[in-house]
Amino acid sequence: MKHRYQTFLSVFLALTVPNVIAISNTPVIDLGYARYQGVRNNDSSNIDFLGVRYAKSPTGPLRWKAPQSPDSVPGVQLANSQPPTCPQAPRGMASESPFRNSNSNHQKRDEDESLLPEDEDCLFLNVYVPSSQFEDDTGNNNDTDSCGFPVVVWIHGGGYHRGSAANSSIPDTTGSYDGEDLLRISNDRTIVVIIQYRLGLFGFLAGETIKNDGSLNAGLLDQQFALQWVQQHISKFGGDPNHVVIWGESAGAGSVLNHIIANNGQTDPPLFIGGISSSMFLPSYYPYNDDIPETIYNEVLDQTICTNSQDTLSCLRNTDVALLSAVNIQIAAAGFIGTFAFGPVVDGSFIAQRPSELLSEGHLNKAILAISNAFEGTIFTDPNVTSLTEFVKSLFPTLSEKTVTDVVETYSGSNSTTDTSVFDIAARIYGESTFICPTYYLLDAFQGLSYKGLFAIPPALHADDVLYYFTSLNRPSRPIYNNTDFDKAFSQSFLAFATSEELDPDDKIDENILPEWPLWNGSSVNDMPQEMLFNRTEDFKPVVQVFETDEDLLRRCGRKRTRSGQSWRISPASFELKPRASMSRFLNLHLELRSKVLMDEPIEGLSLAWIAKLTRLGRTLLALIPNVIAISSPPIVDLGYAQYQGVRNNDTSNIDFLGVRYAKSPTGSLRWKAPQSPDSVPGVQLANSQPPMCLQAPGGIASENPFGNFSSSHQKRDVDEGLIPEDEDCLFLNVYVPGSQFKNDTGNNNDTDPDGLPVIVWIHGGGYTLGSAANASIPGTTGGYDGEDLLRISNDRTIVVVIQYRLGLFGFLAGETIKNDGDLNAGLLDQQFALQWVQQHISKFGGDPNRVVIWGESAGAGSVLNHIIANNGQTDPPLFIGGITSSSYLPSYYSYNDNITEATYNEVVDQTNCTNSQDTLSCLRNTDVALLSAANVQIVTAGFFGTFAFGPVVDGSFIAQRPSELLAEGRLNKVQKVLAITNAFEGTILTDPNVTSLTEFVKSLYPRLSEETVADVVETYSGSNSTADTSVFDIAAQIYGESRLICPTYYLLDAFQGLSYKGLFAVPPAFHGDDVFYYFTSLDRPSPPVFNNTDFDKAFSQSYLAFATSNELDPNDKFDENILPEWPLWNGSAVNNMPQEMLFNRTEDFEPVVEVFGTDEELLRRCGFWRSITAQTSQ
Repeated sequence: MKHRYQTFLSVFLALTVPNVIAISNTPVIDLGYARYQGVRNNDSSNIDFLGVRYAKSPTGPLRWKAPQSPDSVPGVQLANSQPPTCPQAPRGMASESPFRNSNSNHQKRDEDESLLPEDEDCLFLNVYVPSSQFEDDTGNNNDTDSCGFPVVVWIHGGGYHRGSAANSSIPDTTGSYDGEDLLRISNDRTIVVIIQYRLGLFGFLAGETIKNDGSLNAGLLDQQFALQWVQQHISKFGGDPNHVVIWGESAGAGSVLNHIIANNGQTDPPLFIGGISSSMFLPSYYPYNDDIPETIYNEVLDQTICTNSQDTLSCLRNTDVALLSAVNIQIAAAGFIGTFAFGPVVDGSFIAQRPSELLSEGHLNKAILAISNAFEGTIFTDPNVTSLTEFVKSLFPTLSEKTVTDVVETYSGSNSTTDTSVFDIAARIYGESTFICPTYYLLDAFQGLSYKGLFAIPPALHADDVLYYFTSLNRPSRPIYNNTDFDKAFSQSFLAFATSEELDPDDKIDENILPEWPLWNGSSVNDMPQEMLFNRTEDFKPVVQVFETDEDLLRRCGRKRTRSGQSWRISPASFELKPRASMSRFLNLHLELRSKVLMDEPIEGLSLAWIAKLTRLGRTLLALIPNVIAISSPPIVDLGYAQYQGVRNNDTSNIDFLGVRYAKSPTGSLRWKAPQSPDSVPGVQLANSQPPMCLQAPGGIASENPFGNFSSSHQKRDVDEGLIPEDEDCLFLNVYVPGSQFKNDTGNNNDTDPDGLPVIVWIHGGGYTLGSAANASIPGTTGGYDGEDLLRISNDRTIVVVIQYRLGLFGFLAGETIKNDGDLNAGLLDQQFALQWVQQHISKFGGDPNRVVIWGESAGAGSVLNHIIANNGQTDPPLFIGGITSSSYLPSYYSYNDNITEATYNEVVDQTNCTNSQDTLSCLRNTDVALLSAANVQIVTAGFFGTFAFGPVVDGSFIAQRPSELLAEGRLNKVQKVLAITNAFEGTILTDPNVTSLTEFVKSLYPRLSEETVADVVETYSGSNSTADTSVFDIAAQIYGESRLICPTYYLLDAFQGLSYKGLFAVPPAFHGDDVFYYFTSLDRPSPPVFNNTDFDKAFSQSYLAFATSNELDPNDKFDENILPEWPLWNGSAVNNMPQEMLFNRTEDFEPVVEVFGTDEELLRRCGFWRSITAQTSQ
């Protein structure tokens, strides 16, 4: 059994991170606060440590505070997957500056974002280590380099708004910053660290308020904290803390400059010995209390509804991260095209003065190698620019009129360059002022200690050089120049600088590479400075040669005015600070632009192609969810602990509240505890996006039972999870409300229905290990459970609530230990807590808490059954009046301390390295969620095909006895009626298609059956009393479907004789879950398509909504009164009762069949047989 688990874990980890193999033999590094186990790269055999935490989560009270040391966690943390990215924002896209006289300028990039989730808790780093540095699995460095290897720390770019360890944020590029690329170029002679830091308003919000009760330049302080982490810990990975070189691109290169001038050049102890800058980005660094950062701070307050708060920063710290992220994007996108609204400021300490001043005064920490691209400004410049004067004013809004004129004259007057078009000149102004000239300022501060290169391979746009050292990056639209000699001369220079003792780019691994780099001797024209050119000829021959820097360029970058024009080193006296301009009209414009972008409408005065270059992330956060329009008018509902503002659906005008928290995050000490009420949060929370899914696990795939003589059996499904991230903090729900229920924006229900509308609570299926509010987890299906579908079918006569609950081992881990210091069936307790939430709060949305019907499919239908029998049928007060079950799933319910549940608990303990802990549950509660999630997937997948290892247990309280016993004894909660439906072929998709023996199949499905009973089952289905099924697979599928889904439905109906209805869905192929597509019509499944017939749809789907919304819970009380025939009441499964149910099918020529029929007598007899052995099947 254990061998199978280990085999699967290897596969799972290999799928989790590309090119990574099993971690069984990789070292564990003890950082004091945590131990991390890396993964071995499949291609190189090097060890990668991905997602290592270097600072505490900067959330809540730690927003806009300096980073803090991480909390200690026991156990081993799996460093096997890329960390979540920090919240991102796009560049500015407006045709003029939103301040016009107040603007911050930052690097612009267009990026194809990967699918990594964003999270405010993002202070992680990756460490890439040559395998030679580990002599064993303890983390000791190899004696072959007693001092350790040189270390390269990479700082990503992205205008201080975007980018991450895993996303390059380079235009038209896919892939990530893979440290393995640098290891390969260095011949495995270095260790690479790639860091993340807070971005946008999360990392660079400024103003007097932040100064007084926070930390300015938080994103830069994150970087410094990561560099301090390297000094403290890199030796444990085999690195030399005394030989650290920092390297960055664009804003990352600007960050290198920031650390060179940091703390007035007096950073102590030193954190690095050299720096490499690739296209150094130097925007405007305003004082922290300048009108511009104060304007931005006030705009953030306005957009987050914190303006009137007595403590605005406290309000911001308590604002929902989704709202802050939306504001972050909104303000950034409203900026002048190619600029960024958030970035470093002069704070008087970390950045004591403007960078150019500190450089010229020699306030420096350390040697430099710098490179720039020939055409840095091209991709940042609006292609529709028509006026250089207006362009310069928007790019540098604090320039005086005279200085603006000087700039225009310099680039387009008598001393202009050969550029002719306005766009070309504007692009040169942008590139030289923001990237190229600042690089020379930096080099001049290190005369005789620095090197300069120019990358000119066409088209030589910003960041083109990066693809030559991070070769894993992919850009199909503009392939790189693939030449071995060029690659060596170029990329090896960087790694030679970083790894050689003298920081010399000529000390290459291949000693035959020439020519040598000249040292930079200053940008004075008289110094005849030289740099290294990297280019190619027209016939694709490499050009690597020393050349003299262009004199006119140096004059344009010069310190003083020259005959050739205005210097970019402008004295402070040339700035005129003009009155602050309001941002509101520009943000309103941005909302208009946003809606047009989403509708693909043309935008006057702005290229749609350029606006469309917002990242997928930007589109997602701006659009918030499909079919949702701006949130200026939807109501705010006050739940006491939080206020939530919904979004208006664009198609229906209904109000959707998505991602409403109903319970506290069930993490840490709250793992395997009953859910608790949420903490109070001030401000308004945006309920505008689908919540993260609870952690998922697929179905069992083994051909035999992994426990041998005991197994937990659950429904198996294959699912396309979609792009919704997973998170242990997942106890959220969605509420869908007809627009008519709000007479104003306060959340009061409409007087047209003073008691409120009926309420449907949907409980998703997925075998208790899969599914969510947004993902249906039905085979071959995309899409989620959209409550708008049920509103449409009901003619907007109901309110729909879709809930989530803990799954797998997070929701259903059992055993004596959980009983003693936790809560069994935590996932079911989550559901009950959500139903209690509905009772307490649904009236605020216009719903009637006294008319709640719960409805679920598969494990969700099984959950409906669970709540009917919950608490021995004595749940008080009642939580619902009726139940609908679609394919009630009833696996084996073992006792919480059964050998099977205890074996499963012990396996979890073993897989998480908690076996030797004195308090195994405490160890599990402190185990990294990634390791727990891996164990969850591993154990579930090792189960018998079509079953799930985790599910409800008999706990003596919530589930007091086996469900079949409680139903038979009538221990039921006060439910008026039940409606149930099954599919004709429930077991087909849940049965192993390779089954060859019915006996072995039955033994694995129900491992507690006696040999005699196994023989009886086989005889019942294949002997003299068998059905017409012939193949082993068909019979096995019938056994699965009837024993776990169909017969349990009849057990439930029999408990409500005369108060229930039964339907059969038989539209081919009539597999498990096929019925769901007829009421959740937004679900998409290309094959097989649904039977599209209006009469059928009305007869079928309206029955459910009629049952849920009618006063008598009657499926015949339809909105279309002409729909016949009527559903008969169920009168019991005894054959003598001649029970009847409703058939939903179609003819071969696609005519609807909706008719009453008598239940198959043989089926009822087989269900009687299964009922007689429920003690053995543990149902």
